[in-house]
Amino acid sequence: MDTYKKKIATNDKVELIMVSYDNSIDDAASWAKKESMPWPTLLTSSKENTRLVKEPIHGVPSYRLYSNDGKLIAEGKKDVFSELKNIK
Repeated sequence: MDTYKKKIATNDKVELIMVSYDNSIDDAASWAKKESMPWPTLLTSSKENTRLVKEPIHGVPSYRLYSNDGKLIAEGKKDVFSELKNIK
C-alpha cells in the first residue's frame, strides 16, 4: 500500500486497476474494501470486454503498465515501477 500511495496515487496520469479472480463483483469489492484497496476492480470474466488486458495473466499479483490506447508499455513489478518514473 505504501508503494501505491507514493508512486501511483500521487500521479494523476496513472491509475491502478485490480483484475480479480473472484466469481462476483460483490465478492471482489468486499475483499478490496476489507484490505483497504481504493482502486477500481475488474473481474477476469469481464476483462475481455475492455482494452486493458489482452494477454493472459500468469500469476498473482501481475504488474502491467498500459498506455491510454491499450499498448503494453511494461510488464513485471520492477519494469512497471521503473516506467512510472517517466510518466508525469
